[in-house]
Amino acid sequence: MPDTMLDRLRQIDPSLGEVTDRLRPLTEALGVDSATQTDETELGQRWRHWSSSTDVAALTRLQYDPATSRFTDPGSGAGGGLAERSTGGLLSFPSTRIEWRLAAAYSGDPSSPNYDGRFRLHLVLPSAVLRVPFLRGARPDGRGILIPDPDHPQVTFTLPRIGLGIKRETVGGQVDVKLESATVTGAPGEDVYAFCRMDPAYALIGPGTVAGFAFRTAVLDLSAESAPPEARGVPPEWQGLWLPEARIYVSPEGMEDIACSGGVRDLFIGIGLHAGVTGTFDIEVLRRGSAPTIRMRLQDAQGRWYNVPDGADGSTVTVRAPNNATLVVEADGGLAPRTASIAVGGGSAETRWTKEISVPGSGSVRVRVQVASAAGATGPAPTATRTVDISRIGSTPGGGGGGPGGGPAPPATATTTSAGSARIVVVSQAGNNVTIGIEPAGATPTWTVDGGTPTTSATLTIAVTQGTQRQISATRARASTTKLASYWPFDHPEPGEDRLHEDPPRAPYSQATAHDKPALDRAGVQWSTGARLLSQTLAARLASLSPGSGLTITGYASFEPGSTAPADYNPRLSERRAKALKALIDEAKPGLNVTASGAGHTMHQANITDPPSNYWRAEVNESVPDAGDETITGTVSRGSANTPVTQRPPTTTPPPEPGHANWFRRIRVELELHRSRFVRLEITGEIDLVTATEAAGHALPRNPSNEMDGVTAFSARITVDDATGSWTAAVAVRAAEGDRDGLWQVDRTAANATAVDIAGVFAGLGPLLAAATPPSPSAGDLVPLMLGSALLTAASSIIHSSRVTLRGGQVRVASVAGRTEVAVLLDIETKLYADFGVVAIPQNKAITTRYRALGLGVGHTEGGSPEAPRVLFDPAAGYTLDVPAGAVVSRGPLGEILRVLGARVSRDNPTYLEADIGLGADLGVVTVERARVRVRIDQLGELPSLTGLTASVDIPGTFRGRGSLDIRDDRLSGA
Repeated sequence: MPDTMLDRLRQIDPSLGEVTDRLRPLTEALGVDSATQTDETELGQRWRHWSSSTDVAALTRLQYDPATSRFTDPGSGAGGGLAERSTGGLLSFPSTRIEWRLAAAYSGDPSSPNYDGRFRLHLVLPSAVLRVPFLRGARPDGRGILIPDPDHPQVTFTLPRIGLGIKRETVGGQVDVKLESATVTGAPGEDVYAFCRMDPAYALIGPGTVAGFAFRTAVLDLSAESAPPEARGVPPEWQGLWLPEARIYVSPEGMEDIACSGGVRDLFIGIGLHAGVTGTFDIEVLRRGSAPTIRMRLQDAQGRWYNVPDGADGSTVTVRAPNNATLVVEADGGLAPRTASIAVGGGSAETRWTKEISVPGSGSVRVRVQVASAAGATGPAPTATRTVDISRIGSTPGGGGGGPGGGPAPPATATTTSAGSARIVVVSQAGNNVTIGIEPAGATPTWTVDGGTPTTSATLTIAVTQGTQRQISATRARASTTKLASYWPFDHPEPGEDRLHEDPPRAPYSQATAHDKPALDRAGVQWSTGARLLSQTLAARLASLSPGSGLTITGYASFEPGSTAPADYNPRLSERRAKALKALIDEAKPGLNVTASGAGHTMHQANITDPPSNYWRAEVNESVPDAGDETITGTVSRGSANTPVTQRPPTTTPPPEPGHANWFRRIRVELELHRSRFVRLEITGEIDLVTATEAAGHALPRNPSNEMDGVTAFSARITVDDATGSWTAAVAVRAAEGDRDGLWQVDRTAANATAVDIAGVFAGLGPLLAAATPPSPSAGDLVPLMLGSALLTAASSIIHSSRVTLRGGQVRVASVAGRTEVAVLLDIETKLYADFGVVAIPQNKAITTRYRALGLGVGHTEGGSPEAPRVLFDPAAGYTLDVPAGAVVSRGPLGEILRVLGARVSRDNPTYLEADIGLGADLGVVTVERARVRVRIDQLGELPSLTGLTASVDIPGTFRGRGSLDIRDDRLSGA
């Protein structure tokens, strides 16, 4: 009776003895199996089947010797067996289970079969994990480069689980060997081969951060019946090579402010009937936003300038100046707009570039200056800080009596040695006494000096003599508890970006992308100030939770008016976000009891005025405390006596102008192919126009209270559709979303009231007032509007515009079926208020409307005459309507008894303003709970109509009742 699978092969065909001998160490590792045996008949031929699955822990000790083509065991003795041996930890087996199925054709008595040499052997070998020592786990730092990931320092490649087929289908025929499957996740699929999977998906090459790459997996699909499960939009019969993502990151040495990346997403290289390349290729160069260099000067009342020695970020310098000198702060480099703050002594910082300083008669005053550059294409705004100690000319700096040798005593300086944003700073000093504090301010710290007795106070005064250094430690509670939430770019994570189907689920995309504050744009290029990757803080945030603590996560999605997505799209998106946050929490702190669910877009729809990015999130509903106390360590020291301060004499010549900030912010090029045919080329970027004009000597004005003033995005796109023979080209310029006054803005005045009203009504309500609008335009179609001047004039007599803002514009040229159209479309935002008689919209509660693509177009058909210009808009570009709370009020005497409970504006034709009104008058036994009144905006002569009423009657001891009436265009209902 055969004991192993190889013994059965030798019995089936003795000529296979040489092959089975080479595999003998493997079969010894398998040992005597307990295979299941069955007999079946196929087309009159009897086949005997065996199958087994064995967990082979000794597999890790096998070694393949290519010289002899045998599996060997160098440590085994004469008696055979497998000895322990080390592989250096480079290769491991997460599972050592081997599965096999063997079938053999036979004739004769089943109890004593005669095998004719035909057989079918199917082997499924376990996957292995390869560790690559010269690669380091990385993550995007939010600034366009890769940095080491301390949570995942080791890069591993999961090698596939191999399925082999070894067959002889004819008597005396050849033995065929075929690779049947290869998979790194899930069950093997026939003719689908996954080469490997990299974890994490980002890696740095070598010891630095100059070069890195992103890679997930590569799949070769030769099956005509199934496609890779994570490949979206691919028919089952597709065959070829699929790469979900491949990207290279480069941060050149000596150019720390520049980062480059390039790669491809969803690359499909088809073969056979599906030959061709499909994918989106892109390359991006961005400025990460370096910290600026601070320069300072002092000017006295006579206009004379006193230089302040230059210094590096974090440095402290000393200078002498007369009383009441003005400190002037300047900056080189960085990204505009830059902001400066000045803090004098222990006072709070003021946002300003100049500050009058009162210099004391003795001692010195410490001034701390910080300049923040604008955030780069990604990441938080970098800052630079310098400190200057100013003493009066003729006095002794520091308030001391001077040091040995006649030189003045140097000021004490504080140096922070702990990580994090908190710093130990010198608040003030007089003589040997130095008062220290912590910035930024927070909970009251407990101080320890040189390991002595702890003291709890906001600041601490210590003695620091010349040539000494004091060791400082301060411990305080971290900031108050905040909501534990995770934010993604718009429409992410997409299906397949995270591996939520695995066991356990994993979220590599979210770990490298999700932040703890909302994104500022849909692509997740810019994030809110201070935003950090959630993965950087999550483990510390969860540290205080006990094992088994219950957490419930709810995912959300934004409500996008006019979206053509399926009804279940947002619920599924919000559920993916919730499950991704759950996967991150499970990995950061195993053992918690976490449940996740999605809520779709219902919350945003009920709060439509909220920024959409607030709902690209998932959050934990329970209160999760921030990480515990933080400890800030550092030193306070005072050097030996200085020589007198070397300072150039004052001069009436102004200092040279500082260098300009960098105007370039980002540029990206994308190329999309479909089966090797050109589909789309798009160039997008971002520049600072104000800074660019400054460098050219013709500076545009910048609003100092508008942080993103002048930051402008641009794009150029061309798309081709071979199927229809059409093409579209567009060039667009748009102000950054954070730019409050856009490219151009005009407010209503007495002189321009009529023009601003008509422009505001046209831009804000034109598509809603249109006489005819297609009910369901295709995405990207330009819809013509038919507006009469009389309607616009009549509407503007009741509806007024307090402000019109141009946020962007585009020129679009499209050719479809022999017709070419040129359109100029504007992105316009308006603030509207109105008086409808019974109800009104006050000017201080104006409704804000924004159409992103509204303008004029001219068409021309080949062989015909040019068409007359038409008013057009693109519904797919987006429309927003912001109705603030209290925007609709009742007017006149009725205002004393009527209360507007809520208001709505329809977003289609005809256009109605509908208000829910409560009655404030006492009608005795009758109570009117709510009435709904509707006013048609596009038919100004139509009287308001009652569309709903809820009332009750209460006659004590006699009758009590309640009823409601709801009047709609298509129905009448009551209760």
